[in-house]
Amino acid sequence: MLATHHLCSCLIRPPKTKLLSFLVAAVHWLKQEETVAQLRWYQSGMLGGVTAPANDRLPDLIGLGAEKCGSTSLHYYLRAHPEVGVQRVKEMRFFLDDGSFHKGVDWYKRQFPAGAKTLMESHGGGYTDYPRTKGIPERIHGLIPGARFIYLVRDPIDRMISRWVHNYSNSDEHRPVAEALLDLDDPEYAPQSMYYMQLQQYLPYFDVSRFLVVNHLDLLNKRVETLQRIFCFLGVDPGFYSREFNLIRHSSQAKRRPTRLGMWLHENAGRRVFEQLHGPQRHWFKKLFYTAVSRRVKRPELNRPVKDRLREVFAPDVAALERLVGARFEGWLQ
Repeated sequence: MLATHHLCSCLIRPPKTKLLSFLVAAVHWLKQEETVAQLRWYQSGMLGGVTAPANDRLPDLIGLGAEKCGSTSLHYYLRAHPEVGVQRVKEMRFFLDDGSFHKGVDWYKRQFPAGAKTLMESHGGGYTDYPRTKGIPERIHGLIPGARFIYLVRDPIDRMISRWVHNYSNSDEHRPVAEALLDLDDPEYAPQSMYYMQLQQYLPYFDVSRFLVVNHLDLLNKRVETLQRIFCFLGVDPGFYSREFNLIRHSSQAKRRPTRLGMWLHENAGRRVFEQLHGPQRHWFKKLFYTAVSRRVKRPELNRPVKDRLREVFAPDVAALERLVGARFEGWLQ
């Protein structure tokens, strides 16, 4: 209530200080709202059906991405299951050098709830980012040698286009889509779409039976059956259902790119606020303050020569992945 009052009262200040005061008040409001939400999360038992963080267990499973393959949606689907405990902050990235590894194992354990049947770090963005990021499988094996993994995959070209839309909407990418995707050395695009190559980094440390590879299209179009398969792999009740399963998170169709005015506001005021936030806070901050000064990013189409070149690049990796997991990925590279 106090933060909401502060948010409203700053609007009647002189114009010179109004914008900055409004943004600062928004930070307090967003942080207060998330704190309250997390408290309710633990109290209500939504997070694995428990009421307090654990300090004596490591996770049983780890999500490997890939990025732009539905890992955010899966995080919330798993969170809804009363027998599954996922990490408190979605993008924890514990095993990365620039993530949370420096905080130590005890800190890592405390991010998961007590009492859940199965614990999972559900959003492992960066764990399949070879060769930009190296040594992750060894690090996981050193700490959790019995770990199992869920790896969401998607048509390689389709994943790259979604990644381009994401980067372009954040003004991190300025090249035309074809130029960006044909830069095969750019770690944002082609390497992360070579799923077999990424899994090869893990196979010296973990048997292939420890991996469940899930097609993004199955999670999108056959969600109930796919979640039942995932829950069976986790060893929890496969019959559980939640209304949360009807939601899709972080759709590319909702991406927007700031206008010049939006970029000016971000550089002169918004950036300082944005960098104090994380996860859902950043999502709502962008939605509240940049929608009016941004334009929707239309998903681009690739011409035939570009598609043919990318099919040539990815066909061997897709074939190897199919042989490894014993499944066909129908409709890929079309």
